[in-house]
Amino acid sequence: MPQLTTSTSTNISPTLGHIHLFTNNTLTYMNYKPTLDLPVAPGLTYEIYAEFVASDHFPFNPRVFTSKIFVHVAS
Repeated sequence: MPQLTTSTSTNISPTLGHIHLFTNNTLTYMNYKPTLDLPVAPGLTYEIYAEFVASDHFPFNPRVFTSKIFVHVAS
C-alpha cells in the first residue's frame, strides 16, 4: 500500500469521491468512473488494489482500500 500521509481531507463527504487504482504499488489511474483498460505484458504478475479518496484527492481517515489482488498474465 502507498506510504501513509499526514494530510487528509477536512472538507469531505463520505459519499463523494472517486477511485485511485494502484498497480504494483504505483498510482496508475485517478478518475470518477470504475472502468479502465490496463496495459499488461505476457508472463508478468501484477498486484492491483484501489483506494476510495475524497473529491480533493486526499485520503479519508481512516483510509479506504480494497484487498490486493494478484493477476498473472499468461505467456
